[in-house]
Amino acid sequence: SDLDNAQAWKEESEPLIFDFSNVKKIGPSFANEAFGYFTRYVTPEAFYKKVRFINISNVQKMIIDEELRSGYTGR
Repeated sequence: SDLDNAQAWKEESEPLIFDFSNVKKIGPSFANEAFGYFTRYVTPEAFYKKVRFINISNVQKMIIDEELRSGYTGR
């Protein structure tokens, strides 16, 4: 909830790190709700300045990237 406002994305801070070590798969709907949601405040490039993913597969990263590019749909 700390990032659920435009000002929070403008402030300098350490990146929020998501560790995908135990994540088997993610779907587009989840990626849209969990990460694409923030495109209401920032561009995908700005998103990646505040958020980092570690231990993420190429497919998982592609799904998140697509949802960031297409924007929040509120599905």
